Amino acid sequence: MGFRLWSFVLKFGNIFASTSLASIQYNKCKNVCNIIISIVLAVGGVLGLTIKKFYSEFNTTRRICSVVGDALLYCISFYFIIVLNFWKKHLWTSLYEGLKRTAKLSCVETTKSKIPFYCGFIIMNCGHFTVHALVLYYRRDNLGVHLLKEGVFYIEAYFDFCYKFLLCVILNMLLTRYRALNNLLQVYTKTKTDRKFSKHFLNQVEYIMGSLRKTVDVFNDMFGWPVLFMTFYTVPSVLNLINLIFFSAETYGPLEVKWIGGLLAAWFFFGVIILIIMYDRVIREAENVVTGSYELKFFMKTTGWNDLKTEESVRFLMKNSPKFTAANFFEIGRWTILSLFETIIAFTIPMIQFETVTQ
Repeated sequence: MGFRLWSFVLKFGNIFASTSLASIQYNKCKNVCNIIISIVLAVGGVLGLTIKKFYSEFNTTRRICSVVGDALLYCISFYFIIVLNFWKKHLWTSLYEGLKRTAKLSCVETTKSKIPFYCGFIIMNCGHFTVHALVLYYRRDNLGVHLLKEGVFYIEAYFDFCYKFLLCVILNMLLTRYRALNNLLQVYTKTKTDRKFSKHFLNQVEYIMGSLRKTVDVFNDMFGWPVLFMTFYTVPSVLNLINLIFFSAETYGPLEVKWIGGLLAAWFFFGVIILIIMYDRVIREAENVVTGSYELKFFMKTTGWNDLKTEESVRFLMKNSPKFTAANFFEIGRWTILSLFETIIAFTIPMIQFETVTQ
């Protein structure tokens, strides 16, 4: 199911022959289209800013948040469109082969689900378009002035949504492999009633864990920077919407402002939090593998050299546990959610105080 969903998300971009989603399919990328898309998004964003003076109507705080947010959103699209298809194009093959190899080694079960594999993608698309359709409805009287800039924003926002979904699909594939490895350990302890030492089984577990770590390293190399941009983008986008709720009631009605700000803030948070939770689930499942190796150590009847081998095996599994980083700046886990909340709250308080004084 994992490879089918991954293939479906990539093939979905082929419906739009010149979109970035079509270009990230590692075996059918079109370099010319990638460059054209990147230039069109950049030129459209710049023209939308300069011709209509898009930021001139904003207060200082919202102007800064908008500029930073738009720059980060473009960086996400630029990385997927250009970097992953020119400088890091070969990593798509490495990632695919790593996931395929570890699936065979860890004996991942391919169960048939009653629900079609593409339903999740369709449901999330419905949620995305529903939220943005409601926002467009409330802003319908102000779209004509900045149509070009708004159009570029909504295209990049949809690309960002699809990239996050693709990352969640790949992380779920890694999760199933660590879960299958954990099941191998549990089945072994339940079926081996004689409790004899098995060097072959320990070597098999070490090899699978090492292969998964190499796959995770490839994943970090490919997606470390866009995940960093996605995480950073959450802060200015939410601060911008908070500023919209409290200090922009003169443009829209107070109730409409709360609807716009609340919907977009909740959707931005939802996407990033789901992505971080998927990272954390993979880490927790790998920790269960290490815990299972400890139980296996006490389960096997070992003496002398065999006991030393089990000790080395446990240390090897701990050393090769997955570590997800955002371009090696910081590690990603459940704690990242608290860091986001902390950062947003830390900026929100002085922002409100500053805007209250200046008004």
